[in-house]
Amino acid sequence: MLLSLLIIPITLLIAGVFIVLITRPLKVLLGKIKRLEQGSFQLPITVDGSAEIKEIADALELMRSRLHILELQKSSFIRHISHELKTPLAAIREGTELIYDNSVGELNNDQQEITNIIRTSVSRLQQLIEDLLDFNIVLDSTSLQDAEVINLNKEIEDALALRLLDVNRKQLKVSKDIAQLSLQCNRKQFSVILDNLLSNAIKFSPDKGTITIKAWVEYQTLQLSITDQGVGIASSLFDKIFDAFYQGAIEHNSPIKSSGLGLTIVKELLMRLNGSISIDSDMNSPSFTTFTISLPKAKLLSPTTTSMLEKPSL
Repeated sequence: MLLSLLIIPITLLIAGVFIVLITRPLKVLLGKIKRLEQGSFQLPITVDGSAEIKEIADALELMRSRLHILELQKSSFIRHISHELKTPLAAIREGTELIYDNSVGELNNDQQEITNIIRTSVSRLQQLIEDLLDFNIVLDSTSLQDAEVINLNKEIEDALALRLLDVNRKQLKVSKDIAQLSLQCNRKQFSVILDNLLSNAIKFSPDKGTITIKAWVEYQTLQLSITDQGVGIASSLFDKIFDAFYQGAIEHNSPIKSSGLGLTIVKELLMRLNGSISIDSDMNSPSFTTFTISLPKAKLLSPTTTSMLEKPSL
């Protein structure tokens, strides 16, 4: 009986050692896989462990190297084709402007209308090319390595300042309920996320409507919501609107022309920042659409504002 009592703890100890030896390299592998998921293909994958673990690591390393090559080829292609398109497009735009301004002769009403259509199409094409270049630039930056502590209120104010002209043109009201908090993430990528969500809210807002921005912290995770009073989005389209080049129905005279890449960029960048995005929308009266993003590594700057820790009501 005494021998049996000694065998039990020894067996448990040996089992614990084996569990540690097995789970430790698996956790390292999981970290490497998450890094690949975030689009970081630069660092090689090496893991110490059993022959089986090393075999899995070698397979991941081969996949990483191939993905890295494809990523570089994609970025190079986008830069090259965008440059090749911008050069002739600039000449087309200058020529169209000269014709539209009657610099080369008076146009009749029909000719003026056709020229205006060409101007609009050229401007949209140029915007699309610039969005593609921006898309390529923000995805090339390494979100985790370039992380820094930023002040959320300042980032929101800067984003609103860039869109002030569009807000004033539609006579929109911006309502803010924002906790004083800081966030550790890539500043450039976060500003792109903010700008795209704000431009989306402005684009779908009716004239003299209200855009509501709220921010709070839940378990050291930033919750940032932007709500517009547009026509709403059908639940069947919640996944589709994140597809590249998808565009919802907007007013013909909207101040912001879209390429359909904005929400695609937002979702891609949030994934790289270990964040997420959700949608809440109602097409009934009163209609609204709310985009809420979640990002980790957030904390309150003023501990006294405890009420901000709770999710505010819409």
